[in-house]
Amino acid sequence: MEKEEILMKAKKENKGKDLAELDITNKATNLAFTVGGLFIVALLIVDYAITGTFKYFVLGGLMVMLVVAFIYKYVRLRKRHELVISIIYILGSMLFLTLWILQLLGKM
Repeated sequence: MEKEEILMKAKKENKGKDLAELDITNKATNLAFTVGGLFIVALLIVDYAITGTFKYFVLGGLMVMLVVAFIYKYVRLRKRHELVISIIYILGSMLFLTLWILQLLGKM
């Protein structure tokens, strides 16, 4: 097989998608998610320093995003550690949801 035949066969197997483009898209998504999450946490810290109140729902939202990402990875890869991390993030999401509800009810 020649190089061109191999490339055409690989493109056909990947339904016409460019593997380099898929890899770059995945890395860009991961980077955006990481930087965005760190930015939100930094804003939460500054907001807490100024207002003295903590926005639990924001961290709950971040946790839910992580839950979805790790459950998706577990379903696709079937790696046990992805499931364990998903469960940890689910517990974190439930904690922040509970804290937010308590905050709304004025119990915190």
